[in-house]
Amino acid sequence: MQDIKWRKLRHLNGPATRVPNQIRRLSSEHREEREGAFLLLFDSFEATGRWFSASEATFAALLEAAERAPFPELHLALAAEVLTSDHVTAWASSVSGEDPSSEARAMLRTAAQWSASLLARLDDPRLAMRTSAAMLLAFCPDEGRRTLDALLRRLAAETDVTARASFLLAVAKLGAGEGTADAAIRAALSDPAALVRGAAGASLLRVRPSLDFIDPTAHLLDWLTWTPGEGEPAFPWFRGLVRWFHREVPLPLPANAALLAIAQAQGRTSALGEAAVAVAATQSPGGTTRRAGELILDAMGFPGDRRRVALPAELSDDAARVARAVAPTGLLPWAGRGLPASGAARRSWIGLGSPHPLDGCVTIDIDGTSLTLPRWAAWRELCRRGRAGGEIPPAVAAGFSPLDRWEAIVEFASETYGSIAGLLPKQVEAELARFPHDEAFFACAERLACDLAARIRTAGAEGRPAYPRVDVSALLFLPFARAGRRIEERWEPAVFMGQGGEEVFGALALARREAMVLERVPLDAGSYTELGVAYSLEVLPLVPTLPVIRRLHDALSRLPASPSVATYRARLEKLAAEHLDIASALEAVRRGASA
Repeated sequence: MQDIKWRKLRHLNGPATRVPNQIRRLSSEHREEREGAFLLLFDSFEATGRWFSASEATFAALLEAAERAPFPELHLALAAEVLTSDHVTAWASSVSGEDPSSEARAMLRTAAQWSASLLARLDDPRLAMRTSAAMLLAFCPDEGRRTLDALLRRLAAETDVTARASFLLAVAKLGAGEGTADAAIRAALSDPAALVRGAAGASLLRVRPSLDFIDPTAHLLDWLTWTPGEGEPAFPWFRGLVRWFHREVPLPLPANAALLAIAQAQGRTSALGEAAVAVAATQSPGGTTRRAGELILDAMGFPGDRRRVALPAELSDDAARVARAVAPTGLLPWAGRGLPASGAARRSWIGLGSPHPLDGCVTIDIDGTSLTLPRWAAWRELCRRGRAGGEIPPAVAAGFSPLDRWEAIVEFASETYGSIAGLLPKQVEAELARFPHDEAFFACAERLACDLAARIRTAGAEGRPAYPRVDVSALLFLPFARAGRRIEERWEPAVFMGQGGEEVFGALALARREAMVLERVPLDAGSYTELGVAYSLEVLPLVPTLPVIRRLHDALSRLPASPSVATYRARLEKLAAEHLDIASALEAVRRGASA
């Protein structure tokens, strides 16, 4: 790298001056440094169908550094992106485009020079090196049968699942239509591992555009079932590493990205979206259902903004058809990517079910321009421009009955149409005081509580636990608590458990309070465990039972040390000093732990 005049070379974001240091940082012992370098390099070179004057030098430097790197999969995955400018699209396409640019020709010449070294890496004892080398070889110029034969040999001998899947995908790219390659793909359709079956199904879909996405040999369900394991992933295909580094940034799972790329290459995105709807309908809520939902949104062209809800008229015909199909289901429970949250409001939004108070149109003035929008969209627009918060704007509430106004506030505060500023306790009390809490009110509250509880329950079952908001819980359930009416068990996912929610939480029977704490403090759910501990400590005097104290003690012992965890431990000690029953239970738990 020292002999190259990097300042004279350019990538997507400008001069390549910093590339050498970024490549060195890929080998840092500090995870944060590796992540930062990986993302900067990826963002600098991944541009569909484009190569840069820095591409050839960067490709060679990555491969050279990988020889001694502690995490070679980072270098090889990036090298595949630099070589192809987008390896997902390059793999899915059945046509090898000939790019006439000098940069592209130089890339291929350099890649050919490294083929022998990469072939040797197929036998490397490091799993990450074998897996990533196979991925990169799929896009290097093939030396006759040499690369394909080496991949087929290693595929037959490999025992690791991720490596087998990687070899198989490389075979599909290099050997499409070749007899032994096709036989290897078909044999893998019955592999015991879901990842390998999914890779075989994707390979078959790639070479057989007539194959239906829900054909058993396509293994769509296997793709949707598979998820990368914990820790640093060893499966870099289809942006597995990029997704992992981004963490909170929404990116398709590798399996979803592969299926979507195939559908786009074949002009069959609508067929893929409808297949995902059909498959999801056969599944109980869980990770598979969530991934199917994400695949539906990506395939059918729903808006990319995770916070946005679209007007139905903005959807394409295909997207509107899918929206009608998912509206009666719990798929994609939260709002965003064009859809309102699941429940009655979503059904009404797309033209199914009874009209909703927030679907009626009003006219608002925005910077001197009159806009006629559904009430929910008008409220969102006013919020976006800083002209409304948790309280309902007068223009939106015009013509509402008191009960309609309350229902609209509950729906909006429940994030049925996306996030919004919360209501203060005095605002909640003011809204509840506007109308009598008669049977019509309680019937409406029951319906909204069922909708919201189902949404939260489904999100939790799909691996994304969610907690209700304190203002929504108060709007829904304070009238029940004050009237001595029972808060039913089926509504409890919508009951807030924490500071400010004591009146509603305390109205539950002690056994139900205990059950809620135990459910909301999972022992192996990372940040969700910590959040559950924080909320539980706020209401612990209302549920000072031995099972609850044991769960909090065990959760705190498992959470990694941090200032917030230290604060929770101190809070538990303070509560024990103030409440004899908590102190007794905590002492009993500690005696049991020490025994």
